[in-house]
Amino acid sequence: MKLLLLFLTFTLPLLGKTRLSLSDQIIEPSTKIELIFDKAMVTPDQVGTTVENTFLSIEPTWITKITWRSQNIATLDRLRPAKIGTTYQFALSKPLTAVDGTIVPAQKFKAVTSESLRVVRSRRVGSIRTGGQLLIFNDDVNPSSAAPFFQFVSPETEEQKSQVIAARTRKATWGDLGNRYYYKPSWNERYTGKSIRYTNPAPLDSDVIKHAIVVEPVTPLPIGNQWSLRRLADLPNAAGTASADDINHYTIGNIVPFIAKGIFPLTSPDQPRTCLLYTSPSPRDRG
Repeated sequence: MKLLLLFLTFTLPLLGKTRLSLSDQIIEPSTKIELIFDKAMVTPDQVGTTVENTFLSIEPTWITKITWRSQNIATLDRLRPAKIGTTYQFALSKPLTAVDGTIVPAQKFKAVTSESLRVVRSRRVGSIRTGGQLLIFNDDVNPSSAAPFFQFVSPETEEQKSQVIAARTRKATWGDLGNRYYYKPSWNERYTGKSIRYTNPAPLDSDVIKHAIVVEPVTPLPIGNQWSLRRLADLPNAAGTASADDINHYTIGNIVPFIAKGIFPLTSPDQPRTCLLYTSPSPRDRG
Protein backbone atom coordinates (compact mmCIF):
# COMPACT_ATOMS: atom_id res chain seq x y z
CA MET A 1 0.00 0.00 0.00
CA LYS A 2 2.85 2.34 0.88
CA LEU A 3 4.52 1.58 -2.45
CA LEU A 4 1.25 2.40 -4.27
CA LEU A 5 0.94 5.76 -2.50
CA LEU A 6 4.56 6.57 -3.30
CA PHE A 7 3.97 5.66 -6.95
CA LEU A 8 0.90 7.91 -7.14
CA THR A 9 2.81 10.76 -5.54
CA PHE A 10 5.40 10.75 -8.32
CA THR A 11 3.04 10.01 -11.23
CA LEU A 12 0.09 12.41 -10.53
CA PRO A 13 0.55 15.94 -11.99
CA LEU A 14 1.47 18.56 -9.39
CA LEU A 15 -0.89 21.55 -9.41
CA GLY A 16 0.68 24.89 -8.53
CA LYS A 17 -1.26 27.64 -6.81
CA THR A 18 -3.30 30.05 -8.90
CA ARG A 19 -1.69 33.51 -8.94
CA LEU A 20 -3.29 36.94 -8.94
CA SER A 21 -1.04 39.19 -11.05
CA LEU A 22 -1.11 43.02 -11.03
CA SER A 23 0.85 45.28 -13.38
CA ASP A 24 1.35 47.77 -10.51
CA GLN A 25 2.12 47.38 -6.81
CA ILE A 26 -1.10 49.20 -5.96
CA ILE A 27 -4.35 49.42 -7.91
CA GLU A 28 -4.38 52.40 -10.26
CA PRO A 29 -7.10 53.23 -12.83
CA SER A 30 -5.04 51.58 -15.60
CA THR A 31 -3.72 48.60 -13.60
CA LYS A 32 -3.94 45.27 -15.45
CA ILE A 33 -5.20 42.44 -13.23
CA GLU A 34 -4.97 38.78 -14.29
CA LEU A 35 -5.54 35.32 -12.86
CA ILE A 36 -2.83 32.87 -13.90
CA PHE A 37 -3.69 29.18 -13.54
CA ASP A 38 -1.29 26.24 -13.57
CA LYS A 39 -3.60 24.33 -15.94
CA ALA A 40 -5.59 25.12 -19.06
CA MET A 41 -9.02 26.24 -17.85
CA VAL A 42 -10.70 26.73 -21.24
CA THR A 43 -10.43 25.11 -24.64
CA PRO A 44 -8.54 26.87 -27.49
CA ASP A 45 -11.77 28.06 -29.14
CA GLN A 46 -12.70 29.99 -25.97
CA VAL A 47 -9.51 32.07 -25.95
CA GLY A 48 -10.37 35.74 -26.58
CA THR A 49 -13.95 35.42 -25.33
CA THR A 50 -15.39 37.62 -22.57
CA VAL A 51 -17.71 36.06 -19.98
CA GLU A 52 -19.42 37.01 -16.76
CA ASN A 53 -17.18 36.89 -13.68
CA THR A 54 -18.70 34.00 -11.75
CA PHE A 55 -15.68 32.71 -9.85
CA LEU A 56 -13.46 35.63 -8.73
CA SER A 57 -15.07 37.34 -5.76
CA ILE A 58 -14.03 40.90 -4.89
CA GLU A 59 -14.76 42.73 -1.64
CA PRO A 60 -15.91 45.47 -1.61
CA THR A 61 -17.98 44.77 -4.72
CA TRP A 62 -16.36 45.72 -8.01
CA ILE A 63 -18.35 45.08 -11.20
CA THR A 64 -16.12 43.13 -13.59
CA LYS A 65 -16.06 40.58 -16.39
CA ILE A 66 -13.46 38.01 -17.45
CA THR A 67 -11.63 37.78 -20.79
CA TRP A 68 -9.62 34.61 -21.46
CA ARG A 69 -6.31 35.91 -22.84
CA SER A 70 -5.01 32.35 -23.14
CA GLN A 71 -6.15 28.93 -21.95
CA ASN A 72 -4.72 29.53 -18.48
CA ILE A 73 -4.79 33.34 -18.14
CA ALA A 74 -7.97 35.27 -17.30
CA THR A 75 -7.87 39.08 -17.56
CA LEU A 76 -10.16 41.11 -15.31
CA ASP A 77 -12.27 43.59 -17.32
CA ARG A 78 -13.38 46.46 -15.06
CA LEU A 79 -16.71 48.03 -15.99
CA ARG A 80 -15.97 50.98 -13.71
CA PRO A 81 -12.80 52.29 -12.01
CA ALA A 82 -11.72 51.06 -8.61
CA LYS A 83 -12.60 53.22 -5.63
CA ILE A 84 -9.70 55.41 -4.59
CA GLY A 85 -8.01 54.63 -1.25
CA THR A 86 -9.75 51.25 -0.88
CA THR A 87 -8.42 47.82 0.13
CA TYR A 88 -9.74 45.02 -2.09
CA GLN A 89 -9.85 41.35 -1.14
CA PHE A 90 -9.77 38.90 -4.08
CA ALA A 91 -10.61 35.17 -3.85
CA LEU A 92 -11.54 32.19 -5.98
CA SER A 93 -15.00 31.76 -4.53
CA LYS A 94 -15.44 28.10 -5.52
CA PRO A 95 -13.45 25.12 -6.84
CA LEU A 96 -12.98 25.11 -10.63
CA THR A 97 -12.40 22.24 -13.01
CA ALA A 98 -9.52 22.47 -15.48
CA VAL A 99 -9.79 21.14 -19.04
CA ASP A 100 -8.01 17.91 -18.05
CA GLY A 101 -10.38 17.37 -15.12
CA THR A 102 -8.02 18.64 -12.41
CA ILE A 103 -9.81 20.41 -9.57
CA VAL A 104 -8.55 23.92 -8.82
CA PRO A 105 -9.39 24.62 -5.18
CA ALA A 106 -10.99 27.81 -3.86
CA GLN A 107 -8.31 30.23 -2.76
CA LYS A 108 -7.95 33.59 -1.01
CA PHE A 109 -5.38 36.02 -2.40
CA LYS A 110 -3.43 38.76 -0.64
CA ALA A 111 -5.43 41.98 -0.21
CA VAL A 112 -4.46 44.86 -2.51
CA THR A 113 -4.98 48.59 -1.90
CA SER A 114 -5.86 51.19 -4.51
CA GLU A 115 -3.99 54.47 -4.84
CA SER A 116 -4.66 56.85 -1.94
CA LEU A 117 -5.99 60.40 -2.26
CA ARG A 118 -3.06 62.75 -2.84
CA VAL A 119 -1.91 65.99 -4.46
CA VAL A 120 -0.31 65.33 -7.84
CA ARG A 121 0.67 68.92 -8.73
CA SER A 122 1.00 72.27 -6.95
CA ARG A 123 1.49 75.75 -8.48
CA ARG A 124 1.65 79.22 -7.01
CA VAL A 125 -1.20 81.56 -7.93
CA GLY A 126 -0.66 85.30 -7.53
CA SER A 127 2.13 86.96 -5.54
CA ILE A 128 4.10 85.51 -2.67
CA ARG A 129 2.21 87.57 -0.06
CA THR A 130 -1.21 86.37 -1.13
CA GLY A 131 0.27 82.90 -0.90
CA GLY A 132 -2.24 81.32 -3.27
CA GLN A 133 -1.52 77.68 -4.12
CA LEU A 134 -3.31 75.69 -6.82
CA LEU A 135 -3.44 72.04 -5.82
CA ILE A 136 -4.46 69.29 -8.26
CA PHE A 137 -5.58 66.05 -6.60
CA ASN A 138 -5.94 62.61 -8.15
CA ASP A 139 -9.68 62.65 -7.38
CA ASP A 140 -12.45 65.23 -7.10
CA VAL A 141 -12.40 67.43 -3.98
CA ASN A 142 -14.88 69.87 -2.44
CA PRO A 143 -13.38 73.29 -1.57
CA SER A 144 -15.67 73.87 1.43
CA SER A 145 -14.88 70.43 2.89
CA ALA A 146 -11.16 70.90 2.29
CA ALA A 147 -10.79 74.37 3.85
CA PRO A 148 -10.38 73.25 7.52
CA PHE A 149 -7.41 71.08 6.53
CA PHE A 150 -5.16 73.95 5.39
CA GLN A 151 -3.18 76.67 7.16
CA PHE A 152 -0.26 78.92 6.30
CA VAL A 153 2.66 78.57 8.71
CA SER A 154 6.00 80.21 9.42
CA PRO A 155 8.03 78.17 11.96
CA GLU A 156 9.66 79.44 15.14
CA THR A 157 13.38 80.14 14.76
CA GLU A 158 16.03 82.08 16.68
CA GLU A 159 15.03 85.20 14.74
CA GLN A 160 11.23 84.92 14.88
CA LYS A 161 8.19 83.48 16.62
CA SER A 162 5.97 80.97 14.87
CA GLN A 163 3.05 82.34 12.87
CA VAL A 164 -0.14 80.67 11.63
CA ILE A 165 -2.61 82.24 9.19
CA ALA A 166 -5.99 80.68 8.42
CA ALA A 167 -6.77 79.56 4.87
CA ARG A 168 -9.74 79.86 2.57
CA THR A 169 -10.39 77.69 -0.47
CA ARG A 170 -12.19 78.04 -3.79
CA LYS A 171 -12.70 76.04 -6.96
CA ALA A 172 -9.77 76.12 -9.38
CA THR A 173 -10.29 77.11 -13.01
CA TRP A 174 -8.28 76.64 -16.18
CA GLY A 175 -7.43 80.33 -15.93
CA ASP A 176 -5.74 79.65 -12.58
CA LEU A 177 -3.73 76.84 -14.16
CA GLY A 178 -2.43 79.13 -16.88
CA ASN A 179 -1.30 76.43 -19.30
CA ARG A 180 -2.65 73.01 -20.22
CA TYR A 181 0.88 71.62 -19.87
CA TYR A 182 0.50 71.66 -16.06
CA TYR A 183 -2.77 69.72 -16.05
CA LYS A 184 -2.98 66.28 -14.44
CA PRO A 185 -5.90 63.96 -15.32
CA SER A 186 -8.54 62.97 -12.78
CA TRP A 187 -9.10 59.43 -11.47
CA ASN A 188 -11.89 58.82 -13.99
CA GLU A 189 -9.90 60.32 -16.89
CA ARG A 190 -7.06 57.91 -16.14
CA TYR A 191 -9.56 55.03 -16.23
CA THR A 192 -11.04 56.04 -19.60
CA GLY A 193 -7.70 57.15 -21.03
CA LYS A 194 -9.27 60.45 -22.18
CA SER A 195 -7.62 63.51 -20.63
CA ILE A 196 -9.24 66.96 -20.91
CA ARG A 197 -5.72 68.30 -21.47
CA TYR A 198 -5.91 67.16 -25.10
CA THR A 199 -9.51 68.18 -25.91
CA ASN A 200 -10.25 70.46 -28.83
CA PRO A 201 -11.37 73.18 -28.48
CA ALA A 202 -9.41 73.94 -25.32
CA PRO A 203 -11.30 74.55 -22.05
CA LEU A 204 -12.28 78.15 -21.28
CA ASP A 205 -10.41 80.06 -18.57
CA SER A 206 -13.65 80.11 -16.54
CA ASP A 207 -14.14 76.32 -16.71
CA VAL A 208 -13.80 74.61 -13.32
CA ILE A 209 -11.30 71.80 -12.66
CA LYS A 210 -13.25 69.51 -10.34
CA HIS A 211 -10.21 67.78 -8.85
CA ALA A 212 -8.32 71.01 -8.11
CA ILE A 213 -8.66 73.84 -5.60
CA VAL A 214 -6.97 77.17 -4.90
CA VAL A 215 -5.91 77.77 -1.28
CA GLU A 216 -5.29 81.36 -0.17
CA PRO A 217 -4.57 83.07 3.17
CA VAL A 218 -7.52 85.00 4.63
CA THR A 219 -5.15 87.99 4.99
CA PRO A 220 -1.85 88.73 3.18
CA LEU A 221 1.07 86.93 4.76
CA PRO A 222 3.07 89.12 7.18
CA ILE A 223 6.85 89.42 7.33
CA GLY A 224 8.39 86.05 8.19
CA ASN A 225 10.71 83.31 6.97
CA GLN A 226 10.05 79.83 5.60
CA TRP A 227 6.37 80.36 4.91
CA SER A 228 4.58 77.27 3.64
CA LEU A 229 1.08 75.95 3.10
CA ARG A 230 0.44 73.06 5.49
CA ARG A 231 -2.08 70.38 4.59
CA LEU A 232 -3.39 68.48 7.59
CA ALA A 233 -4.22 64.78 7.63
CA ASP A 234 -7.65 63.28 6.81
CA LEU A 235 -8.62 65.73 4.05
CA PRO A 236 -11.58 63.98 2.30
CA ASN A 237 -12.40 63.57 -1.38
CA ALA A 238 -15.68 64.97 -2.73
CA ALA A 239 -17.50 61.65 -2.29
CA GLY A 240 -16.31 61.28 1.30
CA THR A 241 -15.04 57.76 0.58
CA ALA A 242 -11.29 58.39 0.94
CA SER A 243 -8.91 60.83 2.59
CA ALA A 244 -5.33 62.05 2.34
CA ASP A 245 -3.90 60.61 5.54
CA ASP A 246 -0.51 62.32 5.56
CA ILE A 247 0.58 65.84 6.52
CA ASN A 248 2.36 67.80 3.81
CA HIS A 249 3.89 71.23 3.23
CA TYR A 250 4.04 73.31 0.04
CA THR A 251 6.86 75.88 0.11
CA ILE A 252 6.07 79.56 -0.36
CA GLY A 253 9.24 81.36 0.77
CA ASN A 254 10.29 84.38 2.83
CA ILE A 255 8.32 87.61 3.26
CA VAL A 256 10.91 90.35 3.84
CA PRO A 257 10.47 94.03 4.85
CA PHE A 258 9.85 96.60 2.12
CA ILE A 259 12.91 98.88 2.06
CA ALA A 260 13.69 101.87 -0.14
CA LYS A 261 17.32 101.47 -1.23
CA GLY A 262 17.64 104.66 -3.25
CA ILE A 263 15.83 107.60 -4.83
CA PHE A 264 17.29 109.16 -7.99
CA PRO A 265 15.79 112.23 -9.73
CA LEU A 266 15.68 112.33 -13.51
CA THR A 267 15.55 115.60 -15.42
CA SER A 268 14.98 115.99 -19.13
CA PRO A 269 14.09 119.11 -21.11
CA ASP A 270 10.38 119.52 -21.77
CA GLN A 271 9.60 116.38 -19.73
CA PRO A 272 7.78 115.97 -16.39
CA ARG A 273 9.97 115.67 -13.33
CA THR A 274 10.65 111.99 -12.55
CA CYS A 275 12.20 110.06 -9.67
CA LEU A 276 13.40 106.45 -9.75
CA LEU A 277 12.75 104.52 -6.55
CA TYR A 278 14.79 101.33 -5.98
CA THR A 279 13.37 98.94 -3.39
CA SER A 280 14.09 95.55 -1.85
CA PRO A 281 12.14 93.45 -2.63
CA SER A 282 10.49 94.87 -5.72
CA PRO A 283 6.75 95.66 -5.40
CA ARG A 284 6.03 92.83 -7.83
CA ASP A 285 7.86 90.28 -5.68
CA ARG A 286 6.27 91.58 -2.51
CA GLY A 287 2.66 91.37 -3.81
